[in-house]
Amino acid sequence: MDHVTALLFDPHKLSRECFRSVLGGTEIYVSDEAENLEEVLDALYEAVIDLVVINLRNPMEEVANCVRAIRERSAETRIIVIGEVETAIGLEQSGDAGAEGYVLHDYSSDGLVDALRRVHSGEKVYPPAVARALEEATARDEKEAAAQNRQAGAKEARTPNQRVRGLSEGEIEKVARILVRRYGLDAEEHAAQSVETLERGGVEHYVGDWKQILSAIQTMKAETPSNYRH
Repeated sequence: MDHVTALLFDPHKLSRECFRSVLGGTEIYVSDEAENLEEVLDALYEAVIDLVVINLRNPMEEVANCVRAIRERSAETRIIVIGEVETAIGLEQSGDAGAEGYVLHDYSSDGLVDALRRVHSGEKVYPPAVARALEEATARDEKEAAAQNRQAGAKEARTPNQRVRGLSEGEIEKVARILVRRYGLDAEEHAAQSVETLERGGVEHYVGDWKQILSAIQTMKAETPSNYRH
């Protein structure tokens, strides 16, 4: 099996030595170590590294900034974050700081190695607890979005004089001519009643259109009175 190069990003020397010991008998070769982000970026500048393993107990946003900086320096490098469930969820929901894999601190040595192998092969690796939490968060977000959409629709239905789709000038004129032919002198009154009814009912989609139709009928009545029959 081909060697997989990995960089250990952990501020604690003892932890890095433990990781080296765990990976020592595998195909995953620890090519470099780093205590801080600057050392990580320098290492990525000097060599091609397959995996970066981040083991930080910093606040989620600081870890997210590290993930972003690493990805900007080396887009092909896959990132694995070792941490708590909350950190993994926060990174995934950040939108641009999600890692390729997450490992919890209570993982066994074999579990860590398996996760690294799967991430290198192209899988997205979530611990079961993280996957469940993300599914629940997604379901909540979808439920909230649906509720907001319903509220927005109800508000829109109550808002007068708001048009979503307006008729074109040609369509306005066509409807006005049809009403004139059908109702003659009563066409203007018919259009005015339609405007009033739509405004009372809050059917804002059509209020603006009917006001323009009414205006067109009035213009036609002034310009060509012979079109009106008694």
